[in-house]
Amino acid sequence: MTLLAACCLLITPQPANNYIDWAAIEQYTLYDYQYEYGEESGMVGMLQHWLGIEIDNIYGQQTHRAHRQEAMQNGKQLPLYDIHVADRDFGAQIEQWRPLVEQAIQHFGGPLTDVPRFLRIMKCESNGDPDAYNAQSGASGLMQHLHPPYWEARARSAGYAGASPFNPEANIYASAYIIYHSPNSWHHWVCT
Repeated sequence: MTLLAACCLLITPQPANNYIDWAAIEQYTLYDYQYEYGEESGMVGMLQHWLGIEIDNIYGQQTHRAHRQEAMQNGKQLPLYDIHVADRDFGAQIEQWRPLVEQAIQHFGGPLTDVPRFLRIMKCESNGDPDAYNAQSGASGLMQHLHPPYWEARARSAGYAGASPFNPEANIYASAYIIYHSPNSWHHWVCT
């Protein structure tokens, strides 16, 4: 019996006709099962299969990113693992924003040890381009805030009412604001 078939029998009630409830399996695999960062298991392999990514049976950075992206697209929230990001040179496009990121993090009460994580997200989201724009989602600026519907409230809360999401200072401060003063913290980005 395959792992998938065994899982189906274990997690779904089987009616007399042995119908496999694929929706229940999808729900369990994607949202109900609690994966541990670094977990190596057949369940992770099944998740990777469901996500359409390379199967190595390890819940690492790539699987977590794909899993979070899928969840965000479907209005679900997954655990965000406390991932340490080593400080390094992120390249000139990103490093030009380091002093402003440090100021914004300190302004909103965050620790400077979060700077590398913030810069890594910026690298992933926009590669340091303040004019970055995703035509499909409307995500804009350095940290790719959705404009509309969220940008205006975030900018206002950070003290930049009326600012464009393409204003790098406003974008960085709005990002720091939501990290340290919203219940979702780092959950706003897939690239954590």
